[in-house]
Amino acid sequence: MAAANVIVGDTDEHANFLFTSVLQMFMGVITGKRQPLPPPVHDMDSVWDNMTKEAVLGMLACSFAGSQERVKAHIDSFIRQTGINELMITTNVYDQEERLKSLKMFSETRNQLTIDN
Repeated sequence: MAAANVIVGDTDEHANFLFTSVLQMFMGVITGKRQPLPPPVHDMDSVWDNMTKEAVLGMLACSFAGSQERVKAHIDSFIRQTGINELMITTNVYDQEERLKSLKMFSETRNQLTIDN
């Protein structure tokens, strides 16, 4: 079993934009400045420095953000590499409607994953 952050969007770009909320949330963990889930931003480079960026990205190695096709491909690869047969996800999206949309899109994708039961 594994756990992962998953955000599915209409496009890779939109999902990556939504994912900046997760990046900022983990930045708060790294810097000790935790706060409620912040809204997404268009440019993370204006929010963090290189050292914080590397630390956050290291913590989020098991995260998948993108279109349905991209997320499916990356999770399928993750499943092949790890041999897991169960995946728990979290979807931290600032906007509730966008969160529900992401979960619905992942639900559709989930049925196409190669997890063996």
